[in-house]
Amino acid sequence: MAARPATIPPSDRLAVSVAEASALLSMSIDSFEKFVQPEIKMVRRGRLRLVPRRELERWPERWLERWLERWLERWLECSSSIQLKCDS
Repeated sequence: MAARPATIPPSDRLAVSVAEASALLSMSIDSFEKFVQPEIKMVRRGRLRLVPRRELERWPERWLERWLERWLERWLECSSSIQLKCDS
């Protein structure tokens, strides 16, 4: 029988569990599974689910980029409708 590896702190691991990943992002597991998990790559082996740390580091940046793009689109739509009203 193989010896169990020593416990490595999450900060030193290449991948963490879903519970650890949600804690690292300061959110509940339910929120993580609903909002983050569909957008990131995960390692799946049987029932084991691991989240690569790089994915956790990239997700907030990608989320912010998408949010800013949507905000800018809405702002441009609003400003163009205001401009049309002002031109009339």
